Amino acid sequence: MLWAARLLGCCKDFVKRLLSVDVYKRSTVRQALVHPWVRGIAAKHEYLEDTQRKMKEFNHRRKQSIHGSYEGDI
Repeated sequence: MLWAARLLGCCKDFVKRLLSVDVYKRSTVRQALVHPWVRGIAAKHEYLEDTQRKMKEFNHRRKQSIHGSYEGDI
C-alpha cells in the first residue's frame, strides 16, 4: 500500500498549504488548482494496477463460487 501513503502525504501537503496561517506560505487559488493532488497526479498508475488486480481476483473468486454452487446441485 505504498501508493496509499504517497496519496495521503500529497493530500496532507495540499491541506497544509491551504490552511497556512502565513500568507506568504499559503497557496493561492492558482497554485491550489495545479497541485498534484487536485490534478490527480498523486493517484498514479500503481493505484490503477492494484485496483485492476483486486477486481480480477474478486471476479475469479465470484465465478468459482457461482460454478461451485451449481456443481453441488448436479
